[in-house]
Parts: sequence; C-alpha cells; structure tokens
Amino acid sequence: MLYLSQTEFKNFLLYRQGLIGDYQFRGKDGVLSYFNRIHSVQYDPVDVCGKNAEIVLNARVKDFEKKMLYDLLYVDKKLIEGYDKKFCIFNQDDWSRLSPIRYSKLKRRKGQIEDLLIRDEIINLFCSQDYVSVRSFETKNRHKWYWGHSASVYQIALERLFIEGRIRIAYREGNIKYYTLNRLYNQEHHEILDNDFYKWHIQRRIETIGALWNFASPVWDYIPGCTQRIRKKLIQELVEQKKIIEFNVETLEEKFYCSADDLKYLEMAYNGFSKRVEFIAPLDNLIWDRKLISQVFGFEYKWEIYIPEKERTFCSYCLPILWGNEFVGRIDIKAEDSHLTVRNIWIEKQIDEEFLCQLKNKINNFSQFNHCKIIDSKCLDKIL
Repeated sequence: MLYLSQTEFKNFLLYRQGLIGDYQFRGKDGVLSYFNRIHSVQYDPVDVCGKNAEIVLNARVKDFEKKMLYDLLYVDKKLIEGYDKKFCIFNQDDWSRLSPIRYSKLKRRKGQIEDLLIRDEIINLFCSQDYVSVRSFETKNRHKWYWGHSASVYQIALERLFIEGRIRIAYREGNIKYYTLNRLYNQEHHEILDNDFYKWHIQRRIETIGALWNFASPVWDYIPGCTQRIRKKLIQELVEQKKIIEFNVETLEEKFYCSADDLKYLEMAYNGFSKRVEFIAPLDNLIWDRKLISQVFGFEYKWEIYIPEKERTFCSYCLPILWGNEFVGRIDIKAEDSHLTVRNIWIEKQIDEEFLCQLKNKINNFSQFNHCKIIDSKCLDKIL
C-alpha cells in the first residue's frame, strides 16, 4: 500500500485541483479540461466578488473570464446546471446518469396541488415562445417554500419541472432564471440505485476532490441511500477492480482513495514547483470536506454567510488565501460599481516579500476578473 507524508498529500491534492505550480488550464478550452478532470462545481448565486463557480475557475484557469462559463452553459451547451452534490454545474454528458439524484429530490420536494395542475399550462406555453421565466406569469398567490421563503405557484411549478428534467436553464438575468425545454429529457424517471450507479458516483466524487476517505462528510451528500457501510463494501470492490487506489497518510488513521488514473500525480516529485497566491471560493471543491482540510492543512474554515453578524469570527463572504501548499489567511474583498475594495485581510502564518508581491498581483487580477477600474486596498498597509 502507498504511504504519503502530509506534505506529499497536500501537493497531490493541490496539483490535482490545478492550484499549485504553473497553471495547467488556460482560456475557454481550459475550463472544459478542468470540468473533465473534476466533473462538477457547486453553483451559488451570491455575488460579492464573483459567484462561487467563477471564483473556483479564476483560481485554476489562466486568463479566465466570466463570459467563458456563461457561453459554455448557455451558448455552446457543453455544461449544464442541475443536482449533483447539491446544485452544481457539470458536463452535459453526465446529465442522464444523474437522474436518480433528481428522482430522489423530486420525491422529497412536495409540491402544491395547484402547482401540479398548472404544469401542463407551463409546458404548453413553450409552444409559442422559446423561453419562460416566473415573469411570464401574473399571480398574487404565494405559498410557503423551502428555506423559509414564499413563492408563487408558478415559481414552484417551474422548479418542479426543472427537477424532473423537463426544462433546463436557458440563461439568467441576475437571479432570474429563464427556462427552455430540455432536449435531454426522456419520459422515464430512473430510480435505479444499484451497485453500478453507486460505484460510478463514488469514483466520480473521489475524482471531484482528488482523494477522499470513507468518512461521514458533506462530499457524499446527494447520493441517495449510499450509507457509509454501503460505500465501504463498494470502495473495496473498486480497489479490487483496480479502478481506485488505497493509500495511507502520515498521522491520519483513515485510509484514503484516489482514482487509478491519478497514480501519475501521486508519483510526481513536487520539488521546485512555483508558488501561487490564489483566493479560494467558499464552496470550492478543495474545501468541501472541512474536516479533511483541518487535519491535512491545519486550516479551520466556516462559511459565515448564514451566521448572525454579531457571531461571526471574520465576515460573511471570506475567501481563504492559498500560498503555495499552505492556507496562510483569509480576505474580505468586494466588487461593486467598478470598484474593488479589500475590506479586511487576516494573515495567520509567516509570509515574506514574495507573498506580498503575488498578493498584490492577485488583487489586480481579481479587479480585472470583476471588471473593476478602481482598487481600494488600504487595509493591506497593516501587513506591509
């Protein structure tokens, strides 16, 4: 069995994620190459300094622009939005194989009787127009919905049709989703939660991070019925089939697993790799498993957006700062009205002049990424 030091394991995870050394991905083709490697990126609509998926790609893809992701989703249709680990962006080719997740969510999400009755009305509307949004309908009736919100019956019905897969998101204007009929949809709902599906998805989740343990973790969310006991059995079968590799990491008791295709990354010598400063998104694939990050990198992170302001340790939208193979702090940065403002920065490890130079370069990069013309970074004076 392979045995890695913690440093070797950190370097493996970061290189596999495209976060260490020279950029492995560049431009629009690089975005697709990254998705081919990690399969799925979590979507979140909050936009303080870029949306989550955009910040994820900014950290990995040289010369990334937000329009690249927009085009791949809504123009080229190479990527698609849907349910994987929660709401994600993934390769369109994976859409049909993820149908058990949609079916499971559909069973849990109970609709209003009224919304079930108007679904045909919505589908028929597509006969006369290509795109439909909640703005296409007028109604004053609102119902209780999830997250404590209320919504119109049409909004609830559109969401249900989306979960079913009958419609897909054609484009967005702000937070308003415009839907179109989904040509990938077929009439059958697939609830086949068999070992083949579980094995495929277990390996897929492992590849989404780079390596995982069979530990209770948010990374395993949204694989219906795939308990730790089931995973243990199927992971062992995948090891015996030589589809995944089992290895140990010093000071950690749990065994780890990675794809057999990634053996080349495990065996790489990472000495002399260039160090980069990158800002890591709150829902970045690398930090999906916060316990893993705590034990391997010694970095504690909590997304504080849903924590009352008085109880926050840092801020609502705090981005971890990666420097080489270490998390060295976090930054509060906001883009608004062509201004990029560094509102606060917390440095938690020893830094040097090279770090400060690259940090300034990264802030400049973030300004261009967010189409800002003015940068306010006075708070950096306290660390200079």
